[in-house]
Amino acid sequence: MAGRSGRPAPHRFSRSRLGPARTAIHGEEAVARWRAAGQSEEVIGFLLQVYGNTPEVGRTVVDTVEKVTGRPARSFARWAAGHADAFKT
Repeated sequence: MAGRSGRPAPHRFSRSRLGPARTAIHGEEAVARWRAAGQSEEVIGFLLQVYGNTPEVGRTVVDTVEKVTGRPARSFARWAAGHADAFKT
C-alpha cells in the first residue's frame, strides 16, 4: 500500500517494550499488523495516509535541541531510563 506520494507507508514496531530496537515495516505487513491489533479500516486508512505522505521536513533530523540546550538530544528510551524512579509508586 502506498499513500498519495506513491511511497510505501512505514510503521515502526518495537521489538521490546523496554528496548530501543525498531524495525520499519511497509505496506501490507503494516496493514496486517494494524488489523491484527484491532484497528478499524477507517483508522488504517488514516495511518496509511499519514505515514505514506509525511513531508521531508517531518522526517529530517535536525540539531535544534543541541543548539538550544548545548547538549545533544536523547532518545525517549534513554530519557525514560534516567527518570524511571519518578514513575514508580
